[in-house]
Amino acid sequence: MQFDRAELDDRLRERMELLQRWSRVIRHDLGNVVYPSRSLMEKAANEGEAGRKLGDRVRVLTEMMEANRAVLAFLGPLNPSDSDAAVIAAEWWPHAKSLLRAVPNGSWTITGPTRRDRALPISACGLTHLAFSVMIAVDLHAERGSGGAFDIDCDEIPTTSVRITAKGRFVQPPQLLEPIRRISDQLGASFEDEATLTSWTVRFAWE
Repeated sequence: MQFDRAELDDRLRERMELLQRWSRVIRHDLGNVVYPSRSLMEKAANEGEAGRKLGDRVRVLTEMMEANRAVLAFLGPLNPSDSDAAVIAAEWWPHAKSLLRAVPNGSWTITGPTRRDRALPISACGLTHLAFSVMIAVDLHAERGSGGAFDIDCDEIPTTSVRITAKGRFVQPPQLLEPIRRISDQLGASFEDEATLTSWTVRFAWE
């Protein structure tokens, strides 16, 4: 089944908005668990050895929840500071990959950047928005349940850029849809893409 461009625009925008609402609710609820748990942890530490062990367990759990809350913040709304920042993509990747793996239907592998000398002039939130928008567009174009492979990497030559490549089976060549263009513009990036029925490469670049 094929969609026209306006329908794809609407579907991508709806999914991005749904993800943002979902992440806000989950972050709020996690906070309702984390903050009382800290108080419990402090009280347990004063209750002997058993209390200290309980406190240690609570501390580990709260640290895990805090880490998850921080990752969900990557899906927060973009603001002007997101285009005036610096993120090392290889440091962003271990935190963001669990979110990104939830986007596509089917069996998709996802590989991320490894070079720690590759900094992009945007925030972690900005990089997440770019990756999410492209991956949602891929999911909208892909054959249902077909699967494939994503690769996210950065370049410095000829310009600083992030490159996202998807290889799979598509019902029509993927497109750089309006919501992706808007995110790219907000982050001060130019872009180019190359699409076929089996691959799509999008490159966002900063002069």
